[in-house]
Formats: sequence, C-alpha cells, structure tokens
Amino acid sequence: ARNAGLNLDIKIFSSKDVYYSYPSNIALIYELSDCKVIYGALALKRKINLTKLDLRMHLDYSYSTLLSIKEDRINGLNEMSAKELYSALRNLVVIHLILQKKVSNIALNNTMKMLIGEDIIKNLKKNTDSLEYKELGHITLKMWYNLVRKEVMEMKEDILI
Repeated sequence: ARNAGLNLDIKIFSSKDVYYSYPSNIALIYELSDCKVIYGALALKRKINLTKLDLRMHLDYSYSTLLSIKEDRINGLNEMSAKELYSALRNLVVIHLILQKKVSNIALNNTMKMLIGEDIIKNLKKNTDSLEYKELGHITLKMWYNLVRKEVMEMKEDILI
C-alpha cells in the first residue's frame, strides 16, 4: 500500500474482543469513533458509561511513564522512546476530552498540536532520538498529568458519552 502512495491504517478486531473491552477502553473508543468496517459488522454501544475508576486506571499508564523518567531524568529520557512519551501524552489528552464528553479524533489532533506543536508531535511519533524533543515531551507530560489527574479526582458523577 505504501509503494502505491496509500496511507492506510488497518486493524483487525474480533467482535468478542471489542464487545468486552470497548465500554471501558477509551483508546479503543477513540480508535473506532470514525472507523470504516471493511468486512463484517461491528455493533458498538451507542452510550458508554465511564466511571472515575475507569479513568484513573487509564491515568496509570501515563503515570508509569512519568515514574520511569523520575528515577533518573537524563538516563530515563535517554532510555525511553519518544513514541512512549507521545503515547502517554496522547492518553492524557484523550482522558481530558472524555471528561468534556468529546469523542473526536479531530479535537484530539488539534489539542495535541496546540499542546506541544506539530513539529514536536511528528518527531515524537517518528521516535526521533532527540533529547530536546523528549525533554519538551516530558515537561508537557508532567504538567498535563497533574491537570488531568485533578480533573479526574474532582469528577462528581460517571461520564456518559
């Protein structure tokens, strides 16, 4: 497909996996929000109820990334892939948007660009081995983790999206 100039993002899901993990997996909710089914049928729930516990569990992923850097910042950043930093940041933005009841890949991409800039995002996604890009990603991750954690902890009721 790449040789033909096609930019495809194809994933294969079993209906059983989607059925059991979709309601509490915010990454999957975003992945499937504007998907096109090529073969088969995919019956997704129209309304999803996310609890504070669901969102706190998703926060843990970004927190574990922060912890691995905290122990030894320079060596931690050198050993961590830029893509891991990007994934942890993206996870926090998804949680933030879910709290606003927004499930939109356009909103996700725009928020990421606004957050750290298109150039930095591209380099983190490409797994560029630049310590400067990783440092910027780490600083942003730390700030956003604290912000999103506070938002989750202040949740009064479940989120229905």
